Amino acid sequence: MYAHVFHIDQKMKRNLLFVVACLFAAQLFAQGTRPAFGQGGDPQAVKAWEDLRKKIYSKKKYSVSKVKGSPYATEVFLPAVIVFGEGEEKEVYARLDAYSDDIEFKLFNNEESEIFSLYKSSKVSCRLNDETFQYLPFKNGEAFDIGFMALKHKGDRYLFYKRTKKILKEKKKAYNSLSRSFPARFVDVEEFFIGKPGETLEWVMLRKKKVLETLDEKDRQKAKEFVKENKIDLKEQEGVVRLLKFLEAN
Repeated sequence: MYAHVFHIDQKMKRNLLFVVACLFAAQLFAQGTRPAFGQGGDPQAVKAWEDLRKKIYSKKKYSVSKVKGSPYATEVFLPAVIVFGEGEEKEVYARLDAYSDDIEFKLFNNEESEIFSLYKSSKVSCRLNDETFQYLPFKNGEAFDIGFMALKHKGDRYLFYKRTKKILKEKKKAYNSLSRSFPARFVDVEEFFIGKPGETLEWVMLRKKKVLETLDEKDRQKAKEFVKENKIDLKEQEGVVRLLKFLEAN
């Protein structure tokens, strides 16, 4: 199976969404038409809406090359809900482009419906395929980055997220009769992050020692005992979720 690789315009990817723009976005999707600003409306408000409309509805720019596999977590568009700010919602059809770190969506589930990119902001989330995706900053060692990730656990003390990525491996030519050639292909990668409300998420390797190190010091001993008594595998995300739920309740 071969797929198209999308190279997203980097400038568009890094623009930030202002709070006022989020409010205009909610109104845009709720009504599907331009908001009425009244006779002689505020020119700055009109411009903010126009800028947001361009950002949300701009088509993706891409070049095409043959690659084995797919950049998408799921090829088809699935029913989804975009959530703005404090709860303004719009039902759409969406899919995760895990290679370009992008959520594509369209308003109608047919071939004619145009495909758009979800605006990248912590003020906008997407419920897709039984997961809630948010665009959040994170830290991996000394490096900081930002990207879409799926919420796995949300408590008063701990947060746990999963990030799904597709890495593009370049094609490899056979140098002689004893070596093998490989086509360019996508490789699946999952990353996990633990943090606390109000703090930057940190990358964590799903290993018992590494997970325990992310916990508050006062929680580590009872976490060790809980993991041992219940034979919890912290190499699996389900085990981490179970541990964090226990700590939230105890």
